[in-house]
Amino acid sequence: MTYLQFHLVYNLPLVAVLSWLAWPTWCEEDWFATAVTAVIVVAYTSPWDNWAIRHGLWNFPQDRILGRILYCPVEEYAFFIIQTVQGCLLAHVLNWKWVFLPAATRGEPNWLVVVLILLLWVAVGVAKRLAILRLPRRWTYFWHLLFWMLPVVILQWAIGGMWIGNPLVVLATTVVLGTILCLFDAVAIARGIWHFSETQTVNWRIAGALPVEEALFFYLTSLLVVQSYLLWL
Repeated sequence: MTYLQFHLVYNLPLVAVLSWLAWPTWCEEDWFATAVTAVIVVAYTSPWDNWAIRHGLWNFPQDRILGRILYCPVEEYAFFIIQTVQGCLLAHVLNWKWVFLPAATRGEPNWLVVVLILLLWVAVGVAKRLAILRLPRRWTYFWHLLFWMLPVVILQWAIGGMWIGNPLVVLATTVVLGTILCLFDAVAIARGIWHFSETQTVNWRIAGALPVEEALFFYLTSLLVVQSYLLWL
């Protein structure tokens, strides 16, 4: 199975099902929030993924992909958009179809916290760059993931309130989508569509196949998508 076939068999059917569920209440604001979120996700995640592939954290057999832009397969860029659409659609369905869930509310931005997080983020990055902060090689994927993604989650909370004022929708979307994508990923690994470094991961495998960092990636990115979508709304 190629990466493109993987999208056609697994990821895009999920988009189709969620689109069918969301369509009756989907509106122009939802299109806007999804489009803006997708642009941000592609812009922010592309350097992260390219760096990881360049340094061998994971890679893709050349015969399983259509081609590359820099180090990243074109299907990987497509996945950034696909996951964003999946997350926004699922959040919309949960927010509008589950009438017993409370409506989303926004907290007042805490700009002092935002500034402090950004300063701490820069300081940690400089410390790592100057080798003041040292980590064993096997923790590379964990570090790369948490340093790039976790501060953005906290920034979203500082701007829009904890879980953007709608914890049930945020948690449900994150858990459901993250779990589905973990299952899809385990299939892709088993079929050899991509593989991970043995020396740059902690080698804790879920069901003997899925690196624990990879599972954390899907839950973190799903959380980022749904919170971005709700913030734009």
